[in-house]
Amino acid sequence: MVHLRCANTPYRYFRNSKLKSAPLPTSTQLTSLQLYQQGLNLEEIAKERGLKPNTIATHLSEAMEMNQPVDLNRLVEPHLHEAIIRAIETVGDSSLKVLRDRLGEEYSYATIQLVRAWWRRQQNEEV
Repeated sequence: MVHLRCANTPYRYFRNSKLKSAPLPTSTQLTSLQLYQQGLNLEEIAKERGLKPNTIATHLSEAMEMNQPVDLNRLVEPHLHEAIIRAIETVGDSSLKVLRDRLGEEYSYATIQLVRAWWRRQQNEEV
């Protein structure tokens, strides 16, 4: 329950409203995001941080879903987007494995995860 009052807004409006606070990136996601914003790619960020590229893809995917500034085209070649989006719209977005099985081994889990994060962000913006 939010306890705010504005001069011309009834208290019950705030009490009954469903105010969502935007999730914020964790410190590790933020570190990966900052390195990405400096121009590093997944492999470079992973090397810099002593992590695996898939871990960095997870950080950036989660940041993207939190509406952080992540440009999908810098991470995934644009010609791969359409097939992944079609697969998501066919089998759903809950399982990377199901999506990969549908798409085939030429699509990495990181690529699918990043496009799925972009797709989810688009879905949330439409609501």
